Amino acid sequence: NEKMQKRADEIISYISQHFSENINLDTLSKHFGISKYKLSRIFSNTIHSSFPDYLKKQRINAAEFLLTNTDKDITSIAYECGFNNQQNFNRTFQEINHITPRDFRRIKRSISSPDDRIPPLPPKISSAQLENTPIMING
Repeated sequence: NEKMQKRADEIISYISQHFSENINLDTLSKHFGISKYKLSRIFSNTIHSSFPDYLKKQRINAAEFLLTNTDKDITSIAYECGFNNQQNFNRTFQEINHITPRDFRRIKRSISSPDDRIPPLPPKISSAQLENTPIMING
């Protein structure tokens, strides 16, 4: 239904902004004021994934970007993407991609030049910062 989809969109947005933090169903439940059971139902019905799987994939997607587009060491990337240690990161990365983070980077680098790299993501901007930012209109 439309209300559940709207709530799912809010949750996805929250996760995309906070995936690097220590978030779990309890965190989301408190933040959105709904039960863990309802959260799990929203995930299974609208996102077609469990919360842990969705969060894991978001973290790995961010790690893939950083491995491809930065020279940061793998341990730093693991922590930056919300993993609590490199072993957990390596295991999760390999579970999803069937390749180690180091080999992933090596392969990506061998098929692209430095000019192909995507510019880094902008820093997280809070809604308060956006409200205080003047809008420039040309013309």
